[in-house]
Amino acid sequence: MLHRLSIAMFTGLAILAYSVEAQEKNDDKMAIQGNWNAKKGDFAAKLTVTAEKFTFEIRGSSIKGTIVIDSAKTPKHMDWVVTE
Repeated sequence: MLHRLSIAMFTGLAILAYSVEAQEKNDDKMAIQGNWNAKKGDFAAKLTVTAEKFTFEIRGSSIKGTIVIDSAKTPKHMDWVVTE
């Protein structure tokens, strides 16, 4: 349950936190690339997005998977598929 909530939180953050450069180019894949960190007290989580892959690290464990973005839909659509 914690993993699902955390993934949902980071997904929402990634969608809302587009970089200016990516918006200007209208490049959705570029907009979510990089490291995303969240911390509250002693609790920390990290989401790393590279190309079409992601790694989510939380409490010493990690979740890996792929991301497919469909920019043609309104609103835009992202599929996050866990592979490991």
